[in-house]
Amino acid sequence: MEYIILLIAMFLSTAVHTPEPSSNPPKAIACSFFGKDYALKMIRQEVKTINEDEGESETSKFSRCTFVAISDETAPKIHFKIEVSNRENDAKNAFESVRRSNNGHRGFEEWNSVGDEALVHQDGDKFQLVMIRKRTKTITIKVNPSHGISIDVTKAVGMALEKKL
Repeated sequence: MEYIILLIAMFLSTAVHTPEPSSNPPKAIACSFFGKDYALKMIRQEVKTINEDEGESETSKFSRCTFVAISDETAPKIHFKIEVSNRENDAKNAFESVRRSNNGHRGFEEWNSVGDEALVHQDGDKFQLVMIRKRTKTITIKVNPSHGISIDVTKAVGMALEKKL
């Protein structure tokens, strides 16, 4: 009888334990790719991440992340997306679609010598958009509202991230 009780005790002590769900789910790839250091450089305040998600379509996979100031709800928000297309032509077509929808608007410019193609679009304190494509990978940085953030800083962050593609 003692032997059976001992076996039961051993079995219960080695039973598989199902862990509690984590209160800290893994971060979207975009959050780690962009990094809090760049967000801090742009916003100049301590930041946190929100709205992290990943997904895919027939032609690409993407990851998105938003950085916001911890203590100031009115501070600019940085929306970052990295997209990896199945084929380079898919990436070119997606980039061209954004180019067409922004071209001709005040504050739009082609950004030569960065990536395979890049663009910048800004509208004063309302928003900034920097988009860079390199082969099948595209990064998009959108700052909204953009008050207090120099477009030169946003472009410098974009150029630094382009080197990681």
